[in-house]
Amino acid sequence: MKLEIPSIDADERGVSPVIGVILMVAITVILAAVIGAFVLNLGQDIQQTAPTASIGAVDAGDQLNDSEPDTVLYVNHQQGDSIEKSNLRITVTNESGAQIADITWNSDTGSWDAGTNSELNISTDLTDNSFDAGDQLVLNEISGNNVSAGEFTVQIIDTESGSTVASPTASVE
Repeated sequence: MKLEIPSIDADERGVSPVIGVILMVAITVILAAVIGAFVLNLGQDIQQTAPTASIGAVDAGDQLNDSEPDTVLYVNHQQGDSIEKSNLRITVTNESGAQIADITWNSDTGSWDAGTNSELNISTDLTDNSFDAGDQLVLNEISGNNVSAGEFTVQIIDTESGSTVASPTASVE
């Protein structure tokens, strides 16, 4: 018994390399499309970065607990990036963790908005519409005799990025 090896016709010899090249080109095109889609969409998912700034809070020195609204805190932008007034949110919590202020800029009214439950509001305006190095915000009681002495944490939030820029504390007497 003799083993016969099938013969390859002359017109079938190039089929395997042609199919291989077509598959390689198809895989390359698909891979390039997937990588391109990933790279092009990657930039859309990046969040806005928060400004970096050194911000401090100090006791304003007014005697609290009298009948007149008192100046409670000074918030000082010491150095770093500017924060647009329209993107600025300031919260103040007392030593027991209760929030006594949540202040934002209201573009419609052109003034600081302390909300309904705030005990403090800002009495100064930022002349160039941003909180810059050297600027000071003055936080006053909305009505007299509502803020007690103690340790306060002032949280400066950039609403555009949703990040906290600084959280200084101040002891108020």
